Amino acid sequence: MKNLICLFFISITIAARAQASLIEHEWKVTLIVVDDTGQPVASAKTGVGYYSKSQPASIDGLTDTNGVFIALHRAYSGILGFAVEKAGYYTTRQGYDLGFVYDEAKWNPTQTETSAKHF
Repeated sequence: MKNLICLFFISITIAARAQASLIEHEWKVTLIVVDDTGQPVASAKTGVGYYSKSQPASIDGLTDTNGVFIALHRAYSGILGFAVEKAGYYTTRQGYDLGFVYDEAKWNPTQTETSAKHF
């Protein structure tokens, strides 16, 4: 009987820890797109891809006049993919791992993407 009670409490502890780790947190990505000389690239088509409830999703838009694009969403964990493209520039793609444990600094990255001009 003691073993059964002990096993019951261990099961409850494991279940409680699993629930605690399933808290959604907001991630916020700031992409700064510059050319090969370090100048901002305005109106670059930009996207941040991720999975939401096991389905692929993305937040897409254009960089502003300072070459900045910001995307945010809520998640448990995950891997993000960044893509930048604009006519006259090479396309840039990169991945980013949020990890499984929430870390405010890691979940709010500022990523500078360099898109070199075509020759």
